[in-house]
Amino acid sequence: MSTKIYSGFRFVPSDLNEVHTLLSLYRSEVKDAVHEAKCRFLAGAAADHIDKAALKGEPAGEPLGAAHDEMRRRQKEVRTTGYRDPEVDFDFKLSVMPYGECVYGIVFCEQRAWQSAFLAQPWVEHWPYWNSTDRPEGVSRREWAKRGETWNAILAGDEWDRPVGCGFGYDFEPPPRWPQGEDVLAYVPSHADRVARFASMRVMDAEFRRLLDEAGVSLQARECMQYVIQAEQNVRGPKGDHLRRAEGERIAPLLPAITLDVLLGWSPSTAAA
Repeated sequence: MSTKIYSGFRFVPSDLNEVHTLLSLYRSEVKDAVHEAKCRFLAGAAADHIDKAALKGEPAGEPLGAAHDEMRRRQKEVRTTGYRDPEVDFDFKLSVMPYGECVYGIVFCEQRAWQSAFLAQPWVEHWPYWNSTDRPEGVSRREWAKRGETWNAILAGDEWDRPVGCGFGYDFEPPPRWPQGEDVLAYVPSHADRVARFASMRVMDAEFRRLLDEAGVSLQARECMQYVIQAEQNVRGPKGDHLRRAEGERIAPLLPAITLDVLLGWSPSTAAA
């Protein structure tokens, strides 16, 4: 049987009361990280909404509201389908499993930076195990085998080897908190970054559609995906750089400065109405 516990760890303290205290104190770190991640996503999604509308010559409506709707929709899909979507999946959960004289655990989180930060805490020892490839450097063969025996014994506490059935869960998720417009505004991408993003997207899309037209292939055809790879290759290098610069110069005046009013969709005319 294959065992892969890449995010396994062992608490330095063995007393559950002390473990609980340390985890409770760490909740504020997670709360701040979740808030920042939400702000970053909402800022990027709202900016995209504004820029797409500007390039079409259409009003942007309520960009921040649209970004909130997109986040809620995608988070619901994560919950109902189980599909991965790290951009909006901010869950941070642990399985905590007392065994013998120690307390072990496994991190479940799509945000790799958060996982790494947790495993770097001085009261946590990263204690992974896998039997699918070679052991990591610095761990002796004897220690690795002992680690495997321990994890197998821990997971044997559940009929289906589920970590949640071998101890208890700890959920770091803070109470729902929707960032305010002022918070989100601080994370809006710069005008230069927005121009570069859309210039690259439009150059790629134009080349892709050119290849489809040249081959007489419909956008809905199954084989159209092979032209995505060809388009990516065609817009690499100096030629692609030139096209992106030219497109960037063309669209730069079209993308507005994003203020709080623009983010919220407020303007004197809409307020008067």
